[in-house]
Amino acid sequence: MTWPGKVSGTNGTYLTGNILLLLLIISPDDAGLRALSSQLESATYACVVIGGGMRIPPKSLLLFERALNTVHQAASSYSRWL
Repeated sequence: MTWPGKVSGTNGTYLTGNILLLLLIISPDDAGLRALSSQLESATYACVVIGGGMRIPPKSLLLFERALNTVHQAASSYSRWL
């Protein structure tokens, strides 16, 4: 994947236009969900996108649901949903 203005990191922080993007690829286990939770707690995000590759294969549905719950829990401290 090529983005203009790569800033740092293996997973990657990228700058495109005026938008800072963070790509976080997690492992399909509790360690991956902990990494996701830790990342969400480290900054404030306007948007979180969970890739379709996690949702579409039936074997990944439970991981998708757990990741979604992790994002929802992290967002519970926000004052409102957009």
